[in-house]
Amino acid sequence: MIKIDTLLEEKKKELDEACQMNLARKADIEQLTKNLERNVSELDSLRCELEAKKAEWQEEKRMLQERCLTVESDLECERDRAAINKKNFEDVQTGLQELGRVNQNLQRHMLERHISALKTNIHGSGAFSVSFHAKFSIFQMDYARQMSRKWLDDSEVTNCHACNKQFTLTVRKHHCRQCGQIFCATCSSFTAQVASSKSPVRVCSACNEEIMHR
Repeated sequence: MIKIDTLLEEKKKELDEACQMNLARKADIEQLTKNLERNVSELDSLRCELEAKKAEWQEEKRMLQERCLTVESDLECERDRAAINKKNFEDVQTGLQELGRVNQNLQRHMLERHISALKTNIHGSGAFSVSFHAKFSIFQMDYARQMSRKWLDDSEVTNCHACNKQFTLTVRKHHCRQCGQIFCATCSSFTAQVASSKSPVRVCSACNEEIMHR
């Protein structure tokens, strides 16, 4: 009887130990479950945050692409506009050169007619004054200068003949109607009466001084 009681006590003890172990395992499992649930929750939060960041990056990418397309379109428009302006500028330069040549020919023709008229008047009169002789000599000198001068093309000159200032889009070129050289606006800001024109025309400082002291 004592032996049976001892066995029962041992079995009960083993059973109690097994229960304690089961309880400990259950607590461990519950803790692991809580940890797992917390990790899953953190992963869900991280996934949501990453998706939000992804959406934000995609929106920024879309906006940058649109901005690049707009800038590229604007740049293309500016290129086209620059090409048109360049062509217009070249056309204007060509027109000015042609106008200069036409003006030179016209001035030469007017000088020839003027001198011819003076010669006719001289031959038709019996006498003429010293001042008339002087005026005729001046016309002859102007005519000789006009015939010997070279009307420079704009493309041949990059700097003002007087002050050496470089020509740009804002610093424009101007011909002296007396000597044919090219000057900036400041150095050709004078007007004078020359034999080749009935009205005062633009001349350089040197030609203006020469005309003034006749």
